[in-house]
Amino acid sequence: MIHDFPALNIQSKALYWQGVNLGQLELLTQPAPNGLLIKKLVLNTDQEQLSLVGNWQQQGATNKTTIKGTLHSKNFGQLLHQIHISDNLVNTTANIQFTLNWADAPYAFSSTNLSGDLNLQMTNGRILGVNPGLGRILGALDIWKINKRLHLDFSDVTEEGLSFSEINADITIDQGLLSSNNFYINAMPAKIDLSGTTHLDTKQININATVLPKFPIAGTIIGSIANSVTKTFTGDEHAGGFLLSLLYKITGTWENFVIVRQFDRVTPEPLKTP
Repeated sequence: MIHDFPALNIQSKALYWQGVNLGQLELLTQPAPNGLLIKKLVLNTDQEQLSLVGNWQQQGATNKTTIKGTLHSKNFGQLLHQIHISDNLVNTTANIQFTLNWADAPYAFSSTNLSGDLNLQMTNGRILGVNPGLGRILGALDIWKINKRLHLDFSDVTEEGLSFSEINADITIDQGLLSSNNFYINAMPAKIDLSGTTHLDTKQININATVLPKFPIAGTIIGSIANSVTKTFTGDEHAGGFLLSLLYKITGTWENFVIVRQFDRVTPEPLKTP
């Protein structure tokens, strides 16, 4: 029971989880009425720093754990690989702020009962499409075909993945359902805005994607004209090339999804899961 947990003050030079050294550990807890306060939990390595506070509450047979903290990583892709979460991200620094809760004890975490908010910022990395996930979906978008329409250079879209300079996202989680209206990818060939939902457990997805190609110098004239026209009709000078964007609807699961182009003036070609 929760009232059996004593106050803890732990310092360790290394904490191992599934054979992975998560770094130096500092843990400070304090008993509280019907609960346990996590006053400090810090993990430090040369590459990552995790810092959080939280509490564990128990009312009868009902448990609730809440944590709030930050994660800074110099190589987020390597971290995800080491803890067996994903192999689809290469390099990239990451800064993550999070407030999370789940209806169970801290040691009984599961994706199906997870709720909270995340702010994600990543810079200078590559998204691969090796395994089911965001990389495979981005790979299935026909952004390389825009070259045939607008004579652009999308040489960065290769088998080596989609290079990006930044990713910014605000994500809400409700019982394992992730939703976002602000998931922005500044990739080398295009700017990509994503909004919609996906479930951590069922892997179901319902995503809207807006792809805005980046223009060479000659193309900036076209882009400026399009932005001026958009501002005239919408009053929004930050519309970001709406008239030159490609819009997509993505549904299904991470492994088996369907992409449908929206509002395209050209007869759409069927896009299939790669």
